[in-house]
Parts: sequence; C-alpha cells; structure tokens
Amino acid sequence: MAMAAAKERQLDRLLAEVPGETPFAARPAMGHASHAALRSCCLSVALVVTGAGTMLGAVPLREAAAGIRQAQEPQGTIEWCEAHGPASVTSISADVVNLRCFDFDDAACAKLRRFTKLERLDLGGKDVNDRGYSVALKISDAGVRSLGALVNLRWLSLATCHDVKGEALQALEGLPRLEHLDLTYSGVESPAIERLARLPSLRSLVLSSCMNFHGHSLAAVASSPGLRRLELRACTTLSAVDVMHLVKLKELRHLDLRDCQGRFRGQREFLPGPGGEAPPEPMAEDGIGITDDVVAAIAAMPLETLLLGGSESLTDAIGGPIAKMTTLRCLDVSNLPSVTGVLLAKIPDGLEALALDQNPQFDGEALLRLPPLASLRELGLSGIAGLDRATLEALLANKQLTSLRLGGHATWGKGGAPAKKSALRSADLAALATQKQLRSLELHASMVDEKAMIIVAALPQLTDLDISRVNLAAHDIAPLAACASLRSLKLAHAQLLDVRTLGAIPGTQLRELDLYGTNVPSARIREAARAWKGCTITMPDGRRWRAP
Repeated sequence: MAMAAAKERQLDRLLAEVPGETPFAARPAMGHASHAALRSCCLSVALVVTGAGTMLGAVPLREAAAGIRQAQEPQGTIEWCEAHGPASVTSISADVVNLRCFDFDDAACAKLRRFTKLERLDLGGKDVNDRGYSVALKISDAGVRSLGALVNLRWLSLATCHDVKGEALQALEGLPRLEHLDLTYSGVESPAIERLARLPSLRSLVLSSCMNFHGHSLAAVASSPGLRRLELRACTTLSAVDVMHLVKLKELRHLDLRDCQGRFRGQREFLPGPGGEAPPEPMAEDGIGITDDVVAAIAAMPLETLLLGGSESLTDAIGGPIAKMTTLRCLDVSNLPSVTGVLLAKIPDGLEALALDQNPQFDGEALLRLPPLASLRELGLSGIAGLDRATLEALLANKQLTSLRLGGHATWGKGGAPAKKSALRSADLAALATQKQLRSLELHASMVDEKAMIIVAALPQLTDLDISRVNLAAHDIAPLAACASLRSLKLAHAQLLDVRTLGAIPGTQLRELDLYGTNVPSARIREAARAWKGCTITMPDGRRWRAP
C-alpha cells in the first residue's frame, strides 16, 4: 500500500507539471484561439506531400490551435535549461535535469546521450529567425532513436516534429520511468501508435492534431493499463467506433476529445511525389467524429476531466450521461452548435471548472438553468451573445472564482449564421466586485476601456490579465498601475494608439508582458523596458526577451 501511495503521489506531481493543470486552462475549442498557444508552429493551410507525409505550416499555430501548448509543457516551479540550436549542446552541463531544445536536428539529438540525468526533455522548440518566422524541425526517427540512452527520462515532448513517423519510438520502450509522452502535431503513424502500450510506465499520452494514424489504432492504446491522461484533440481520423475502445481504460481520469469532428477544417492538396508516383490515400475522415453514443459509453468511466468542445456532432442527448458523472470536476462543452439550453440543466453540480465558450445560442434564460455550482472556480463565458449584466451577476452569486473569460462573440453562428455580439459592456464588469479570489481574467477587446480597467484594477488577487486585440490608448491602460497584484499582462495583437500608451503600461510589478503582433517597434519596447526590470517580454515578432 505504501508503494502504491508513493507511485500515486509521483503521478500527481507529474500531472501537475503537465498543463491542463486544470483542463479549463486548455481553453475552449477551435474558434476561441488563445494567442499564447504555440509560439511557432503550423497551420491553417497544409500540403500533404508524398514521401514526407508531413503537414507544412503556413501560419503560426498561435491562432490555429487554442491551448495546445498549455497541454504539453511542465509548468510551475520547473527550471528549464534552454539549448538554442545544435551548436549550443556542447556548452550545457552534463548534469542538467530539465532541458528545452530549440531548432534541433538528428545530429544534435545524438549528442544528448551524455545527459544521463535528464528527467524532462522538450524537443519541440522553434526560435523565430531574423525574417520573423520559424522553420520546420529537422528531427526524424533517427534522432529519436538516440533518446533510448536517457534511462532517467520521465517527460518527453516531440511536439511539431513532423518528420517523426514513430518507428524509433521502440527505443523508448527501454526507458523504465517514462510517464509522459507528447506527440502533438508529429507525423506518427499507425504502427507506432499500436506499440505505445509497450511503454512500461506510460501514464500521460498526447496525440493531439496527429492525423497520420488510422482511428482503429486506438484499440491498442486502450490496452495501456496505467494510462491516466489521454489527449486526442483534433485527431480528425477518429470515429465513434474507434473512441468506444477507450472504455477499457479503467485508470483514465483525464480525456480530451475536443474538435474530434471527423474532418480537417483547413485546406489540403495532395501532390505527386518526386518521381511522379501517385499521392498517398489520406486517412479516412467520416465528417462526424465522436457522437452522443460515445459520451454515453464513457460516462461510466471515473473521469475527473472531460473536454468535448468543438465536437460538433454532439447534441442535447449527452446531457443525461453527463449528469451521472459524479466524479467529474472539469467539463468543456464549448462550441457545440447542436446543443441548446436544455443541456445546461444537466451539468453536474460538483464541477470546479466549466467552459461554455462560443455557444451563441445560449441566452440568459438558458444560462440560469445551470445548477448552483458552489464549488466552481473556473468559468468560460466568452462568445455567449445572451449574457447581460443581470445574468452575469446571477451566475457569479455565491461563487468565488479564480479564473473567468468574458465578452466577445462566436467566430460563427449555428449553420454559418452571423454571430451576435455579447450584450455585456465595460460598465457591467462592476459585477466582478464580489470575486475577491479572481486571479485570471480574459476580456474581449470590445469590453476594454478606461472604465473597465478601473474596475479590473480593484480586484485584489488578480495576477493574470488578457486583453489581447484591443485598440488601446494611454488613458485606457493607465488605471492598471493601481493593481499591485498584477504579474502577467497579455496585449497580443493590440494596437497601441499613441506613443504614450507604451509608457503607460504598468511595469514595476509585471513579470510577463505579451506584445506579440503589436504595432510597436522592438527598439521602442526595449527603451520603455527600463521601467519593467526583470519582466519577460514577448516581442512583436514572437521572440522572448528579459528586461535587464
């Protein structure tokens, strides 16, 4: 019993390091894109090329895959050593425990053998080059094969390694402690997926946005006895019958099925190979993905986290099964255009995190059908057109939230109809005055003005504020100087309307400032950063820079 308890505590520590720290933080499904998702990745447009079989990025995934990165990286107190480029390997101490690598290739991976104390390794990093974009990683199965010597490895990310087909993952089967494997946006294929159950200590597996394996390969994954966390977001080849196999995972506690809708939403062109041979057949996509029957089947599992957002075939019929999930603590039902307010009455009352974002069909009457949710700490309400101040006040009553998303409108309405804007205005944020424990707040740009910032600055525990895409003047942001608790401010894609605005950003208390995609020259930011000592700044081109 003591050994079992010790192993469980070890797993808890591991999963605390894997974001999804609460699954709510993974953000709602496609349509509410987090600008902090992946700093540099693919794609809204992809080419599938014979021989490579990889998906080549056209735009940063910062706007295309909400929250993917949060679901991969250890967070909290983890101190990473960073290696930028293959040449940097030789200057790193052999005693390093946590290593994050940028722009590595197979030869650089081979040099990692000497780091025998490594416990966490992230090979998915890509720096922005002098032209303002990142390039595809040159890591293939040859490089992965070198990792078999890292016998102390517990946590491995191969995210965005498109050339990794998976044959070399067999080398990981000899790693006795490997508990977490992230293959997000890799080129991993069916034979490799079907061997993953052979990893002796696997507890957490991320296959999000992997599109090169057949859905039926999940049957083999379902034979992994100790799996506690499984992320399948945007796996377009999965059908309902494939996902049904997962009911065999008796230890599973976290399941991410967001955007499992049986189709790829971007554009793909299949080209002949160099020798003129015919392009490969794409993996089957049924255009349906997971169904109500899948939710009914997995409702019998002791899940604590279930993420369903963006799986558009789901209807109100999922309400009954979800209502019976007494172990559920985190639920994402964002962006489900075929559900109505009827579903909200079925939401389990014991939830701690709930994402309802991007459901413009919910009106105030529907939202008031929610149970009391007295234990709720995290709530997503962005893109809900029927939300007004009276409804917001009712939803916040008798709750002490730590995280909240508000305002805006859905990317699209049901059936492609134009989405309605939220009825909330900046003055309505006065309803937040009761939320003394609120630490994280995300507001749509339409709600941000001087009046709103005065209200926000009065929140006593607020540490993280996201007001990206706002048109910002100095007088709008100046009130935030009164918020002594603020540590992270996200202004990605904001338009700073005058030269004084940059100087009005409160810098003395900030530890993180995101200015990605803004219209401010980097030289001016570095000049203003004299007031932001020690703050890590994401520059307009995506590079991160620490103010001296």
